[in-house]
Amino acid sequence: MLDLGASINVMSTSVYKSLNFGDLELMGMTIQLANRSVIQPLGILDDVNDLIFPVDFYVLNMEDETSGKGSALILERPLLMTTKTKIDVYVGTLSMEFGENLL
Repeated sequence: MLDLGASINVMSTSVYKSLNFGDLELMGMTIQLANRSVIQPLGILDDVNDLIFPVDFYVLNMEDETSGKGSALILERPLLMTTKTKIDVYVGTLSMEFGENLL
């Protein structure tokens, strides 16, 4: 999911477990969600390997309501800006750029 108001990248526990990225870095912070609820992340994945863009994901223990419809990821606004993300709602496409390459 793309959230133009998000200030962090979020990954659900189920996605984290399925990708086998290794151990999480533990942290003592809390996050306030848009609905004003406060949660504590299970940890953070720093600069996830094998990704084109180095990005950190906060792993949250949340229900994966998108089962069968995609993955439970929320991408932050600064990442969308860095990747020059373009969203065409009418056509239903999303594109990102890496240098001269269109992803």
